[in-house]
Amino acid sequence: MENLLKQIKELRERIISTWQILDIDNKKLEVRSNKLEMNKKDFWDNHKKAVEMSKSVEELESGIRQWEELKKEIIELGELVVMARTEGDK
Repeated sequence: MENLLKQIKELRERIISTWQILDIDNKKLEVRSNKLEMNKKDFWDNHKKAVEMSKSVEELESGIRQWEELKKEIIELGELVVMARTEGDK
C-alpha cells in the first residue's frame, strides 16, 4: 500500500509540474479575458476574427477541462488509497 501511495504522489507531482509547464492557470485567465471580449456587442463585426477567437476559446476550455479532471482524479485516488489503508488498519 505504501508503494502505491508513493507512486500516486509521484504522479501527482508530475501532473502539477506539467500543469505549470503548460501554464494552465494563465490559459484560464486567457479564456476569461477572451470571453469578456466575446461579450462585447461589436464582437461579431469582424466575423473572421470572431470565429477564430471562438474556436480558440473552445480548444483552450477543452484542454483545461481535461487537465482539471486529471488533477481531480489523481487527488481522489490518493484519498481513496488513504481511506482504504485506514480501514485496513482497523
